[in-house]
Amino acid sequence: MYPDLMLTVGITCAMVGALLSVLAPDRVMARRAATAALAAATLAVGVGLLLHLPERSMLALPPELPWLSARVIAFAALGSGVVALALSPALRMSRYDLAVLCVLVATAAAVPFAAAPWLVCVLPLVGFAAATASLAAAPGGREAAVLLLILPGLLGVLAGAALGFGTASGLAAGGWLLALLAAPPLHAWYLRLAQVLPLNLFAGIVILQASVLESAVAVVPEPARKPLSWLLAFAALGNALLALAQRDARRACACIVASQLAVAGFAEFSTGEAAVVGGTFVLLTVVTASTGFVLLLGALEARLGAALSLVRPHGCYASWPRLANAFLVLGLVSAGLPLTLGYVASDLVLRGAFAGAAVPTTLVVVSGALNAMTMMKMYLYLFQGAAGRAQPSDLRPRELAVTFGLMVSAFAFAFGLLPG
Repeated sequence: MYPDLMLTVGITCAMVGALLSVLAPDRVMARRAATAALAAATLAVGVGLLLHLPERSMLALPPELPWLSARVIAFAALGSGVVALALSPALRMSRYDLAVLCVLVATAAAVPFAAAPWLVCVLPLVGFAAATASLAAAPGGREAAVLLLILPGLLGVLAGAALGFGTASGLAAGGWLLALLAAPPLHAWYLRLAQVLPLNLFAGIVILQASVLESAVAVVPEPARKPLSWLLAFAALGNALLALAQRDARRACACIVASQLAVAGFAEFSTGEAAVVGGTFVLLTVVTASTGFVLLLGALEARLGAALSLVRPHGCYASWPRLANAFLVLGLVSAGLPLTLGYVASDLVLRGAFAGAAVPTTLVVVSGALNAMTMMKMYLYLFQGAAGRAQPSDLRPRELAVTFGLMVSAFAFAFGLLPG
């Protein structure tokens, strides 16, 4: 009961942060107020989690301690929201964008505790509706807003309405999840969001996707889980191939994240216990390392002042070595660098799913290798090559502290969640 109370306090703090962002006199004050509110929310949920953390390993999470899994995801969502706010460029995000980010994170923290399965389908509409406020004001954003509300939004309502109707329930829930996770060919809305939204807001969408996926097992009927798991394995490979073929850094980044979310979905709907736990770990990796990867791409864009292509090397390493190294480390963590959470997640998925589903597990392994190749390609094109004109500003102290904390958390999760 106490952790639920602290979670309520955390969600309330996040919504207060959204209100303070709108009421603040300027963007800098809005960012400070929203970051402080989300930091208080993260602290409240973290304290509630630590005071009621069982002594046993969290590797037995889903079958025996599902309540803890949901709370860890909620805590990670709020913590990543703090990072997204702290790394938000003041000149590129309005006060209303900051408020939308707070709403997205608050919705992500609330979804795992929806009282009924249909709420898991419908509740994300709160965050999606808030995101349309930013999309409507952006150039070319109306098309992205329509796609957002129709694909993951309207399909979620239909899935919630179809629950309990046998085959229709499985088809509706499966179609909604494939759209939510941007499985090809239902990925158009996701790529449009990545191109139109500020990348900090796009990170908020990713956090919400991960939170919904953690709770989606209760929505999908048992007979539909194995076919959905296979489809998500193919979606992971499809998005990994799309990422490797992209010439735009934003689109490549979006495809990588979509592929990783599909891997998590494949594991969550697998029959192996270790794979299900690995799916939770994949989601934690996405919420921490992958969102950090996205946010650092946004920081690089803010410095260069334009969208980044993967056609020619930009030669930024000499100007911003700390930013380049942080980008590389978070990319490797997301790809499964040993001793990190990504490595533990990949190992658990492979061990838990291969015996019962060798073919889709092999597709997932191949997609992970392709994603790692794309991340290295992005690093080489964005930071290496002939050095251009020297730039004065590497990661600032605020950005460096937040990024370093994000990298430390990726290693700390790996050690803290393993058996003692």
